[in-house]
Amino acid sequence: MTEPVDRPPEDPARLRAAEQAVVKAALQRGLVAPAAVGAARRAAEAGGPPLLVALGAGLSPEHRAALAEVYRAALGAAPAAPAP
Repeated sequence: MTEPVDRPPEDPARLRAAEQAVVKAALQRGLVAPAAVGAARRAAEAGGPPLLVALGAGLSPEHRAALAEVYRAALGAAPAAPAP
């Protein structure tokens, strides 16, 4: 198990931009429908699961991993190491 990394909190604007990058990539790749994004966004705003959690629930592990890379890249983070 890895130890938590002490990091300063992320800027909300950067987090929103990363979220938007993931949504855009998911739409461009045909992984989600625009209507699903709208419904997930409304649900998140009403107190439901976060947008990316809701959208990722119906995706394969491979697609979730690819979109996670988009998210990390949007935040300027290094790519995750592959699982052993």
